[in-house]
Amino acid sequence: MIAALSGGTALACSCVRYHSAEEQWATTDVAFVGTVVGQEQYKDASGARLMRTRFRVARTLKGQALAVRAIGHDPDRVGSCGPSFKNGQTVVVFARNTPDGLMTSSCSEPQYPLAEFERLAARRK
Repeated sequence: MIAALSGGTALACSCVRYHSAEEQWATTDVAFVGTVVGQEQYKDASGARLMRTRFRVARTLKGQALAVRAIGHDPDRVGSCGPSFKNGQTVVVFARNTPDGLMTSSCSEPQYPLAEFERLAARRK
């Protein structure tokens, strides 16, 4: 089973609701289906404590195809807007390029079925 980023946590925060899969697709830099293989804490340039989750990539939908991706997120926002990942969990991840590397949040969670994003990915090939 493939889960979306955080299984509905986005309902607890104020996230943009996209009008179409195309609109959401345009806001993401990297999209993939991957399995969580590890996590580590780190600090960004401002000293904020963040989490970096490593994924073994099963399918790249958007961005450079890599076997493993490391994606940053804010663990202090779990329960409100921060995504929570568990080792072995397979998820669809949308992330954006930031000065601190690739980042995601619960508001980045795909709002449409995976098949719609796969269709958009196929059009780019």
